[in-house]
This record gives sequence, C-alpha cells and structure tokens, in this order.
Amino acid sequence: MLRPYGLASPPRPGGPLGAFPPRDRLVLVLRLYEDVPEEQTAARLGLSVRRVRAVCARAAATLPRDAVMTGPTPP
Repeated sequence: MLRPYGLASPPRPGGPLGAFPPRDRLVLVLRLYEDVPEEQTAARLGLSVRRVRAVCARAAATLPRDAVMTGPTPP
C-alpha cells in the first residue's frame, strides 16, 4: 500500500532525510509518511505550527523531488 506522497515504506536513516536533525526528521516522517496534520505534528513534538511549516518548506527546497515522491530505493 502506498502512503501519502508515494512513500511505500518509512524513510531509512541514511537516506535523503539523513541530512536533517533528528527532530526535523520526525516532523517530516509525521507529515509526509504518516500524513499527520501540521497542528497535531506540532503538538506531538512540542513545536509551533510555524516551525513545522518551516521544516517542511526547507525539505521541499532541499530534497530532490524524486526522493520525496518515490521514497527510498530498495536495497
């Protein structure tokens, strides 16, 4: 089953998200993989909604589009 944004499995730590700090990776996994709304992501992690949006915007600008759309490559 495909998850939101075409992710078929959780991102690997050494994958494209590896360049992000651990808390930012949590934000991205919750938003992109688990499809948790911004407000709930912020509440779960003790962040502001503004911070969650900033992390997602930075990821969209930094990550290759195909890394977000297709997920990790199989081993």
